[in-house]
Amino acid sequence: MLAACGVNAIAINNVNVHATEMRLLTDRLDDVAAIADVLRPYGIRVHLSIGFAAPLAVGGLPTADPLDPRVRDWWARATRRVYEAVPDFGGYLVKADSEGQPGPFGYGRSHADGANVIAEALAPFGGLAALAGLRLQPPSGLAGPVDRPGARRPRPFRPAGRPVP
Repeated sequence: MLAACGVNAIAINNVNVHATEMRLLTDRLDDVAAIADVLRPYGIRVHLSIGFAAPLAVGGLPTADPLDPRVRDWWARATRRVYEAVPDFGGYLVKADSEGQPGPFGYGRSHADGANVIAEALAPFGGLAALAGLRLQPPSGLAGPVDRPGARRPRPFRPAGRPVP
């Protein structure tokens, strides 16, 4: 039914990711691969909703700061393991700084910083990164709205394969 109506990708878990769901990136990768095996014949690629704080919650790091090199390395290694288990994996959906979910604002970073670290991990595999964030008030230190398209962004989102100048 999904493929028949044009759906070619699906995030297999809810965007409200907690410790249990974060394990889909680690010790539950076999479950992700099994679901991908079922959907693959229908042309549907599996995506995962991930927790921004996964490096902290399941990765053993003391931080999830997107500009910390250890966090960048953790996302690169975790993503490589996902693609080893699911070679046609589609990418990540992450809800950040919204409805109690942690995000880059907690580290004084922008949504672009948070999205870029995840996109960099996916880039070698051609995966997609989607960041879902809703913030009704700007975090301290940032002036102006940050909850609408076109809102001021302190750093640009990187186009695929191109560094920020």
